[in-house]
Amino acid sequence: MMSEEGAGRGTEHRSTLRVLTILELLAQNKSGMTLSELGRELGAPKSSVSPIIHTMADYGFVELDEASSRYSVGLKTYLVGMAYDTAGHAMKVVTDEMRTVVDQCNETCQLGVLDAGRALYIAKVDSTEAISLKSDVGKSLPLYCTAIGKALISEMSEDEVKGLVGERYERITSKTVTTYAQLARQLEEVRATGIARDSGEVTEDVDCLAIPIKVCGRVVYGMSVSVPSFRYTAEKEQSVKEILLAAKERLETSLA
Repeated sequence: MMSEEGAGRGTEHRSTLRVLTILELLAQNKSGMTLSELGRELGAPKSSVSPIIHTMADYGFVELDEASSRYSVGLKTYLVGMAYDTAGHAMKVVTDEMRTVVDQCNETCQLGVLDAGRALYIAKVDSTEAISLKSDVGKSLPLYCTAIGKALISEMSEDEVKGLVGERYERITSKTVTTYAQLARQLEEVRATGIARDSGEVTEDVDCLAIPIKVCGRVVYGMSVSVPSFRYTAEKEQSVKEILLAAKERLETSLA
């Protein structure tokens, strides 16, 4: 449940926070959500959520499927996102570079940022290969088992990492990192090589490599390339590493 309690900033307006949380929930649930499901995730009664969601629907920020009684992201929300995408200089620079990466390796490239202790995927450029990673922008995954997540926390202190990741390491596949000691060793490798990796920790048959991208000396983005394991040869790994490190150098120069 995505409870609003204990947010801890002390300046939130409850109704505004609920609007933002609803948009985030709907972005992560592509099949939509009912009013009851939204209420459970918000930790709020339907009577409190109903006027908010109805107003959002009236103004086009969410849409209601009458047949299923499920709400989904509306056209207005999409247009706001498109405005950010076209107006945001940094995002344009990064997504242009992502296309270059995909042109060079023909594997799926994704971009993520740190969001509430998870890796939030905010952009993707697909491979043209018949078999490639299928994923969604707006999805968030744990930091400890994703290449992007490890890239994002690679320069943090032990206390900072533990504060974000917590004590529980859920095993998603047989290869998932399950202890801080394992994660710490991987983060040392990222600092030494500039490359983070996820070898089947989220999806058994997919390998990912990622780079941390700094803006003004601080890691802001993680960019990854995902390769189905049957194509992940030693030659492919080396090629992707070189492509990503070259992209990192160009991006950090452009975004400085």
